[in-house]
Amino acid sequence: LLLLYQVSTTKLLPAFLLDILLVATASISALVAIDSVYYGELTITPYNFYYFNNVLHGSALYGSHPFYWYFVVGIPTVVGTMLPSLFYALQLL
Repeated sequence: LLLLYQVSTTKLLPAFLLDILLVATASISALVAIDSVYYGELTITPYNFYYFNNVLHGSALYGSHPFYWYFVVGIPTVVGTMLPSLFYALQLL
């Protein structure tokens, strides 16, 4: 939020949005290229994930969890891999 305030008050918003667009385009292109080479056909993994879990209801095969499971187990598992980088960055402040 502070970053957005800083960008909007210094008139850097167009440059900031351009940077976001360039990084997002490069990341998505790399993701599609790597997955497509691996699978041998055009593959857009985030779309396949959405399609399997929401359209085909394939997530029902793995059971369901109470709403708080995501806060207790799900998010910490995913975010936990980023904690060393976070601690390193906080040391630099």
